[in-house]
Amino acid sequence: MGRSHLLLGAAGYLALESCAPGLGLHQATPAQLAAGALVASGAAMMPDLDHPEATVARTLGPITYALSRVVHVLAGGHRKATHTIWAWLVMTALTSWALQLSSSPWIVLGVSVFASAFFLRTLTEADGVICLLLAAVLGGAATLAAGPDHSWLLMAVSSGYALHLVGDVITVEGIPPLYPLGQQVRIPIIGAVDHWRERTAGAACGLVAFYLLVTIVFLPSWQEQQRQQRMSRASAGMAQMEVMARDLARR
Repeated sequence: MGRSHLLLGAAGYLALESCAPGLGLHQATPAQLAAGALVASGAAMMPDLDHPEATVARTLGPITYALSRVVHVLAGGHRKATHTIWAWLVMTALTSWALQLSSSPWIVLGVSVFASAFFLRTLTEADGVICLLLAAVLGGAATLAAGPDHSWLLMAVSSGYALHLVGDVITVEGIPPLYPLGQQVRIPIIGAVDHWRERTAGAACGLVAFYLLVTIVFLPSWQEQQRQQRMSRASAGMAQMEVMARDLARR
């Protein structure tokens, strides 16, 4: 259910950000929202690095495959330690620490490229050097467009990772959220992986993500461009009128 995770990450992140103004939280710019949606969708694939046969394990060829093998052993298998509240807290804390460590864009760029690689692998099945090069372009563009304020990254990584867990909870397999404590938790709303209900839920997430991209990313950006163009034309008109007035005064 890789693409469903991808779409859930993007849709969930944008939905959370759309509520930020009403809750009095920092409001990201349209460019930051677009970059955040990309990173959140990639972060929503990270928990599956515990599965060497998963799509994301083959993202960067032997590099991510070796990483996946290590994570698989340390996590105790698939849908174990990486699919817990503890893993989500660790990922959130590491991202927050990295952002506080330095204001340099290199940290944001690294995370953006890594998330973009997962995004591209899941969406297009590109891998290896091709995937890395495309991810470098996409992640670099996202980092550059988002600007010097990097506060959007924490929400993107944290929400993306958490939404993967939500997506797995609603399958028949479930997850052990407090592993090694507690038991498997499952609320099988969408049935098994690759069930028609899972694919339908993924499509619904895609529609939500598209709607939010249009309404809170593209439209506000376009409206701001139109406003600036009107102001520019008005300023040019005023300047022209002042020139005409001075010419008339000289006569």
